[in-house]
Amino acid sequence: MPATKKKSESTKEVSVPMAERKPRSKLIGVFAGKMKPAPKSIKKNERPVIDLPRETQEQFVRFAATKNLFDVFEDRKKEQTGLLYSSIFEKFVDQLWATKKQPQNPSIAVETNGKVDAKGQFIVQVGSKVKINMPPVEDGDSPDEVMIAALENMGVKRENAESLIEKEVSFVPQWSLNFTEMLHGSTVAGKFREATDGQVSASEALFSAIKGLDEDGENLDAKERLALLKKFSVEDWQLLASNIDSHTSYYPQLLSGGDFLDRVCDYADFREELDAILTMFRPVHFCQRVKFAVDETDENRQKRLVAEAISAITGEENNHEIQLSYMGRS
Repeated sequence: MPATKKKSESTKEVSVPMAERKPRSKLIGVFAGKMKPAPKSIKKNERPVIDLPRETQEQFVRFAATKNLFDVFEDRKKEQTGLLYSSIFEKFVDQLWATKKQPQNPSIAVETNGKVDAKGQFIVQVGSKVKINMPPVEDGDSPDEVMIAALENMGVKRENAESLIEKEVSFVPQWSLNFTEMLHGSTVAGKFREATDGQVSASEALFSAIKGLDEDGENLDAKERLALLKKFSVEDWQLLASNIDSHTSYYPQLLSGGDFLDRVCDYADFREELDAILTMFRPVHFCQRVKFAVDETDENRQKRLVAEAISAITGEENNHEIQLSYMGRS
């Protein structure tokens, strides 16, 4: 029973100040975009309607139709891109594993009844164009160890993962400060530490100078920003720095650049390991110079494009009745 009582008292000591604390600075609202709200007399559904001439109204109708069509086709493109790129990239990796070096970017051609129906190029970029999917790194953790452990969990042998990270990756640290913590306070060792009045004042001046906004959301010019900072001494800024915690993020980058895919197979004993590595180190890839209905006449190409547009709009992949009706067939 005494142990239970002690635990209850400890919980109460931590939770009460956390629940009672309130924002101490108007700047939190300013930088969150919550200042200068719309007048209460104008509600969301009571906006005034602008009076446009007839010609402009017709232009807006065409714009609205175009915008709606664009949204439909953009969604369609994203869907088809996801399905297509994963399949082509898998074939690209097959050749990479077979030759142990980066394959030449291939061409794509689809023929139907002896005619080129579609063609294009599949481009795989490397070097700075490799997207590194790095797991989150907590304060105090080693970024290289975090990536090694993640690769291990994906099926890569530890020695291969260690070699890959050591030879191919560097980590660029970036430090940041939490604006809310500086103006309000932070939790340290399970207890909330409230910001002092001096810390709040100095933090307000610092962030107003950075953002160029005062507490009413008004813009500050360069002289006004400098004047804010000069109100505080070097000792004030040193005290502020000693009372706040910085947060470090790490951004991985390749050391070598463009020939990464020529070496990536050195870090894999099996194809499955290569797949795991390329999941974390994802080369940017896309199709370009894509053409549709290449060997068709202009008229037939246009009709086929309209048929594809109808399919995208209706959501029916094989809406032959509507498509053939448009194309003048029975």
